[in-house]
Amino acid sequence: MDLLGGLNPQDTQQYLQGVDWPADQEQVAQTAESNGAPQGMLDQLRNLGGGQFSGPQEVISGLQGGG
Repeated sequence: MDLLGGLNPQDTQQYLQGVDWPADQEQVAQTAESNGAPQGMLDQLRNLGGGQFSGPQEVISGLQGGG
């Protein structure tokens, strides 16, 4: 399974622009959705372990399986 849905970390960061960090999982997913993130990425965001993210690198790490 492609953990970033074919996106590189820079693409992923674009979808996370506007998130007010720290942010919870649903806030991150909602912002990514409003920024046009692909459905596969949204599904992965919503399936990450819950809790707070301190910034985009933490989200990307989680999507890559490092979180």
